Amino acid sequence: GEVNRVRVPQADVLVTHTDSPDVYVWHVQSQPNRTEEGDGVRPSQADLILKGHTADAEYALATMADSTASFYVASGGKDATVLVWQVAPASP
Repeated sequence: GEVNRVRVPQADVLVTHTDSPDVYVWHVQSQPNRTEEGDGVRPSQADLILKGHTADAEYALATMADSTASFYVASGGKDATVLVWQVAPASP
């Protein structure tokens, strides 16, 4: 779906949500390098999909780093809920 919110909780991580119930976490280093010849045709895929909303999650989206390498994601949806996830750092 159409991306309507983007947050950057860490220098190499993006969190997005669209007009679907899911929230997507993207680790920049695992995505295709669009500057190298031939790699630009490979589609990007989210590294983690956060689930829990029962209706579109197109409202508020916030992120907050904690004192470790993990971070929190909070999302509001049309299901009248706010969900909070703690996301651990990506494995190398």
